[in-house]
Amino acid sequence: MDSIGSRVKWARERRGLTQAALAKAICVLPGAIGELEAGTRDRPRDLPGLASALGVQVDWLATGQGGWEEAAAGSEVAGAAAGPGRGAVPTSRAATVGVTLVDLGAALSTLSPLARASIAPLLVQIAENPDVGARAAQIADAIALADGRAGEAAA
Repeated sequence: MDSIGSRVKWARERRGLTQAALAKAICVLPGAIGELEAGTRDRPRDLPGLASALGVQVDWLATGQGGWEEAAAGSEVAGAAAGPGRGAVPTSRAATVGVTLVDLGAALSTLSPLARASIAPLLVQIAENPDVGARAAQIADAIALADGRAGEAAA
């Protein structure tokens, strides 16, 4: 794989992501992923975030050198809002959760209005659960810390 674009495409397909799902996970337009993979865009603006979403090493994504697997050591970032008794959140897992949520949202949007209405009460129960909200904040903090944007998730 000679380019960042070819490595992005390989890793994206390996994870089973569409260009749109990856774009949503890293907050860029889907066209940016297509341009990157086609080689018309040289380098992504957030290489560490892209690598995390793809579950690969930043250095491998940038240069093609070394192993592609995300390292187990050093891939955990302590959540700023974790509180006592809560461990670190692996950034690769946080990114995976983010991608899963994006995929879930996309899947829900394809349901009929009747189907969406039937699951709405369940979604409200989940959203109102304070443990879910705290965990979502912890994941958002871990992603922000991994991206070098500590404190932005809470703002």
